[in-house]
Amino acid sequence: MNYPIKRHSFSKGISNSLIIIGFFLIGVAVAFLLVPLPLLFIFNISFEAKALTEFLQIDTLMESNYGRLVLLYIQGFTALGGFVLSSYLYLRFFSREKLSDLSPVPVKGLLVWVLVVVITLCVMPFTSWLIEWNSKLHFPAFLSELEQWALKKEQELQVLTIYLTSFKDLGEFLVGLLVIALIPAIGEELLFRGLLQRNFQGFLNAHIAVWLSAILFSAFHLQFLGFIPRMMLGALFGYLYFWSGNLWTSVLAHFVNNAFTLSMIYLYHKSLVKFNIMEAGAMSSVWVLVSLLVTVISLYNFRKIQIKDDIQSSSQKR
Repeated sequence: MNYPIKRHSFSKGISNSLIIIGFFLIGVAVAFLLVPLPLLFIFNISFEAKALTEFLQIDTLMESNYGRLVLLYIQGFTALGGFVLSSYLYLRFFSREKLSDLSPVPVKGLLVWVLVVVITLCVMPFTSWLIEWNSKLHFPAFLSELEQWALKKEQELQVLTIYLTSFKDLGEFLVGLLVIALIPAIGEELLFRGLLQRNFQGFLNAHIAVWLSAILFSAFHLQFLGFIPRMMLGALFGYLYFWSGNLWTSVLAHFVNNAFTLSMIYLYHKSLVKFNIMEAGAMSSVWVLVSLLVTVISLYNFRKIQIKDDIQSSSQKR
């Protein structure tokens, strides 16, 4: 694609990457410090650290009537601080750029947005096969203790995920969409694609930049059993951004992926669908192959449209 990427040396690129990560860590730390303040007043909690620590115990919250909303609030506030605010501050005060600079190429036509949705939905059967395949992988024998730790964390996270997504009513579901789908879609795409991938493109091959940011994206989630499928999703989002020159394409794909899963969970709990997406394994080989084929064709057309628009724009400028 013909859009501006700032070129810089390898050492400059590495230092920029570390600074981006530093802004993120500072944002998360500040969010963790500020997140309890509203809770102190809403629930009339003592300012003593012990009282707050006891209140914020996950097991305690999961047994309360308000625990799901409190945990969603903590997750949403932390994501806003760690991803959205820190990315904005990096752009504003370090790289001296605007958010609009991350999307230098406008998306022309409804078809491009439709293709983003189609690609995101059609890749899911293939992703389900990757998830099942990844779950059967094992660490080398000398890393058995690390594998046990990873499996334990995976089980703990699964319990928490089931709790967070067991929405009681439409109100909780809408809060879940905001916290689990919309905020991560904007924040994580800002950090991993808008900042890191774009920075990597400044001193590395574009394809290496896409995959490196995808690896970091997956590693951030600390889920070994889902590392490869999440990495593949990260690469998918990365190529949508790389080929379009517009960050909102990857944001939309990320949102559709999360929102569709949440919607299916909610509809299942309300007995409106019989398919439980949380317990579903890999689909049949036929559906997986069809999924992969349709995804590849849709990606080809997505890239073809964007390249055509880019060539036309370049010709008009001449």
